[in-house]
Amino acid sequence: MDPTATATADPTGTAGATGTAGATGTTTGTTTGSTAPTGAASPGPDAAHPADVVMESAAVGDEMARLMRLVGAWKQRVRDEGWGDRLLLGRLTEGGPRRATDLAADTLLDLSTVSRQIRSLVERGLVERRPDPEDGRGALLSPTGQGLAAVERYRAQRDQKLADALASWPSRDRREFGRLLARFNDDFGELHVRPVCAPGHQQGPAAPRP
Repeated sequence: MDPTATATADPTGTAGATGTAGATGTTTGTTTGSTAPTGAASPGPDAAHPADVVMESAAVGDEMARLMRLVGAWKQRVRDEGWGDRLLLGRLTEGGPRRATDLAADTLLDLSTVSRQIRSLVERGLVERRPDPEDGRGALLSPTGQGLAAVERYRAQRDQKLADALASWPSRDRREFGRLLARFNDDFGELHVRPVCAPGHQQGPAAPRP
């Protein structure tokens, strides 16, 4: 089980707070600064920003990079290979039966990746296919009883890992961290992730090799 969740994706398909206190031995509280008022329109992805916004965002980026390194090191040590299971099963559990194309759009993954993972989940009895009543040529995917049990197990493991890291934080800090992380996920996803995952988006040319 992944002890933390990255800022842009929850391994189980559900929103959850993350922390690095347990992995580093230090506790990081929330930081207040010059933030835009709630509900204010966000500038576009290529807009110029004041120096203080850039500097404070750089500090956030440094911590996100550190979190990703911690998660990567943990995955390598425990040989975590269930990320795809958790993501797809979590979304099917939360959103109900859906076609593979809709699941790919919901999880921001390529259809080929989703199809391959779903085939494995079906073979292991975690997901079942049923005819789509609106289109007999298609199939709806839904978790089996075994799949639902797996989701509950994944979530319990995730929540325990996060509780280990956040137990020493004041309750107010935990709630505020969850609120701010959800806000960041929403804004980052809308500005930078969903536009490039939209149907018809053309990927830019690869960077030249040095």
